[in-house]
Amino acid sequence: MSRQNKRQRPALQAAILIFLIGLLTEGFTYTWVRSRCHLTTRAIASETLLNLRLVKSQKRLKVEMAHLKSPRQLADRARKELNLSRPSPDQILRVKSKQ
Repeated sequence: MSRQNKRQRPALQAAILIFLIGLLTEGFTYTWVRSRCHLTTRAIASETLLNLRLVKSQKRLKVEMAHLKSPRQLADRARKELNLSRPSPDQILRVKSKQ
């Protein structure tokens, strides 16, 4: 072997080793990024389902609140639960406002 060939051999081995280490690092990085991507996708899907459930629940609660605030419902509950009745005309006091 010639002297020049002997000097190039360690440099070639170092270059191959650096290339293989870079390739291995890239493989591990790709695997880690894919696993993070998969976990993130699952988390987003889970939060999307939770959001849909909460939106449906909020819509039902709005309808129920409107139903409970209706004058007819309030009058029925006042009669049934609190035993209240409409006041007679002589029980109503009219107050004139000063303007």
